Amino acid sequence: GPRRPVRPEEQPVYEQAVTDHIEVDNKRLAVYRWGDGGRKVLLMHGFDGRASNLVGFAAGLRELDMTAVAFDFFGHGESEGRRSTIVDVAAAAAAVAKEYGPFHAIVAHSFGGLCAFHTVRSGVAVERMAVIASICEFSYLPEFFCARVGLRSSIKADLRRRSEGFFHPVTDIWERFSATYQ
Repeated sequence: GPRRPVRPEEQPVYEQAVTDHIEVDNKRLAVYRWGDGGRKVLLMHGFDGRASNLVGFAAGLRELDMTAVAFDFFGHGESEGRRSTIVDVAAAAAAVAKEYGPFHAIVAHSFGGLCAFHTVRSGVAVERMAVIASICEFSYLPEFFCARVGLRSSIKADLRRRSEGFFHPVTDIWERFSATYQ
């Protein structure tokens, strides 16, 4: 769908961010930073969202003399691209960590929480992580989508098969991309 604009209630804090862009996988990634405190916290938004959705955390962290860093996932907000997968978001988070980290913690919402777990398993080190209303099981995504759109079970099975093909050669996506994977 269309990219969501910054909400009016987010605008004042959003405009206080130092905005930058880095290149990841030949796409421009929008990165935002609030504060210059000692400990840095990475904020990860949810599906169909944007970094501005987390400005309340940015403002609170700045009050605690911490630095909040957020980025728009590919295909969201001001970042290039048409879409983001869990793998794309983890690669983007790793690039942000290399440029702006190290991070003391990650705060993530919804799909961003699932991506945060994969990001940490992929090598981005943090001491703490807080996830809000996060998806825990990757298999929930096709279930939720099919139920919401009213698709029959044969289409759900095809969607799962196509998802597995999309991430090929990884064969255990339903486990690997879940929060509980070790």
